[in-house]
Amino acid sequence: MNDLAEIQIRDVPEDVYRALNARAAGAGMSLGEYILKGFSAGAERPTLKEWFEGLKKLDPIVTRESAEDAVRAIRGK
Repeated sequence: MNDLAEIQIRDVPEDVYRALNARAAGAGMSLGEYILKGFSAGAERPTLKEWFEGLKKLDPIVTRESAEDAVRAIRGK
């Protein structure tokens, strides 16, 4: 079974509404489809807090050169 919930958003500023509506039309989507796609993409990404927590679990990267030297090498200086 595919249970779906409903969300109602009130007090959307007119300029925001127009911008989203134009983007939806440009993408060939209804406004509801466009907003749902954005909500879904946002729900799949970790929050900033979750992202930092994930970073804490990673092992540190050990290099032989300093970060400053690495950046200079990449920039060709």
